[in-house]
Amino acid sequence: MKYLLAVLMLALFGEKSFPQVSSYNHYYNHPFMYNPAFAGIEDMGQLTAVSRMQWAGSERVVSSAFITAELPLKKNIAIGGRFYSDKQGLINHSGGLFTLAYHLPLSSNSKLSFGISAGASKRSVSTGNLNVSSPDDPIVGNPENNRGGLDGDFGVNYNYKGLNLGVAMPSLFGSDKDDIRFGQQKGQLVLLSAAYKINTDFASIVPQVIYRSKSEFQGKTETMLTLYFKQNFWGGSLYRFGYGPAFYGGFKINPHFSLGYAYETGPGGRSVSISGTHEISLSYQFAKKDT
Repeated sequence: MKYLLAVLMLALFGEKSFPQVSSYNHYYNHPFMYNPAFAGIEDMGQLTAVSRMQWAGSERVVSSAFITAELPLKKNIAIGGRFYSDKQGLINHSGGLFTLAYHLPLSSNSKLSFGISAGASKRSVSTGNLNVSSPDDPIVGNPENNRGGLDGDFGVNYNYKGLNLGVAMPSLFGSDKDDIRFGQQKGQLVLLSAAYKINTDFASIVPQVIYRSKSEFQGKTETMLTLYFKQNFWGGSLYRFGYGPAFYGGFKINPHFSLGYAYETGPGGRSVSISGTHEISLSYQFAKKDT
């Protein structure tokens, strides 16, 4: 019963905290993870799998998996899919979205991209392994602990040479009553992003900023800086204001496969009191669009 109470406390904490959207560190290299307008924007088909172990080694560990697939088609259209799964204690949350994106060329150096996704997600609480003294307890058997519904998001991105300016609206169908995403609550979340690629003789330097805004919360800002060395290997760091830093890197295994790793400290950099977060990504690029 003590373990059950701990799980319920975590559930309540998740409901009142800032949404977990964009908590994955590898979105610096895979912006399609949070903005559907980026699907197929590089004119390459791509499969990406990310495994995340948050607060590893602690009782509050959260294990997550995220898979994306994107494929550019003719006439500036691209399709994609995103599938995710989170597990925190006895709380399981999973879902999938299908994405349709359109990339409108404005000139030889610029394009405006739109993306929209639709799908479904489900959250459940597993009590199968619990030794519960009162199985009829309304908290344990509450149907609200096992529910699902529609999921979707919308995004726009403007690209001019090395500049990308994006706006995304995750969880379009979420609400306070029908909470269908882990850690969500009423009020639409808006993600603003800006990135600029600076080419030099030895590397490409990409500073980025992500700003998350929600009516019930103070805005959250994340900054990052990535260095790409001939696109064969890269490294960088990000900082979440009010939380702490993360460090990442990766390399191309061959022309098709690339591997990445990210490490995030605990809140305020206190990785000892709250264990750090480990994240691994594997990508496969294929099927360049015919021109």
